[in-house]
Amino acid sequence: MPPSRVDANQSQIVAGLRAAGYLVSVESAHRGHRYDLLVCRDARMWLLEVKRRGEKCTANEAEFALCGWPVAVVMTLEEALEVCRC
Repeated sequence: MPPSRVDANQSQIVAGLRAAGYLVSVESAHRGHRYDLLVCRDARMWLLEVKRRGEKCTANEAEFALCGWPVAVVMTLEEALEVCRC
């Protein structure tokens, strides 16, 4: 299976999170994952779904979140950092 499409803003978000000291695993490279980034630091973990302005989650992504997994949708590095600071 080919890898899924990656949003253009994802590389900036990944680079910024890593520069801020977060460990980032890019999960969107694996078809079938229901979130884009697994972010870790200080024994904490966040699941991030990267979207562009106006873009909505797919049915699979929404279903994953409804199962109780805390997936935050982010569109910018600033939003990603805000989620990971909480």
